[in-house]
Amino acid sequence: MKNTIFRSRRFFFRASAFAAVALPLAAALAPSARAETVWTKGVTADNYFDTTKYWTNDKNFCWAAAATNIIAWWQAQVPVSVIPDGTPIGNMAIYDAFCASFNDVGGHAAVAWEWYFGGCNLRAANYANDFQEGKSDSGRYWE
Repeated sequence: MKNTIFRSRRFFFRASAFAAVALPLAAALAPSARAETVWTKGVTADNYFDTTKYWTNDKNFCWAAAATNIIAWWQAQVPVSVIPDGTPIGNMAIYDAFCASFNDVGGHAAVAWEWYFGGCNLRAANYANDFQEGKSDSGRYWE
């Protein structure tokens, strides 16, 4: 028992000595830390989208909100005349299209983009629980 206590104290003192030397040294050698917002190329604070969920029947739609942000940003980069008729325009219209077609289950942004743009590779059997009744063939705004 006495030997165990001695070893514990010895470890504590070694760890303390290491921390006393290593932490200030690491702080001195590290580049200055600062918080800043980083945007991807072509995105600024003025032209990004941040879709907010309604939190009623869409608690698992984070993936759809993320996909919506990318689609809405892309739509803002192209002339409206290029967008096919009947295509939801703007982040909330796009998000509403996802909410109207998918069940409130987790998903992937890649599935959302594929459904939105073409839908041709989505096989309803693979996503049987994802879609609302009779909605698996919707989307396809750019097919």
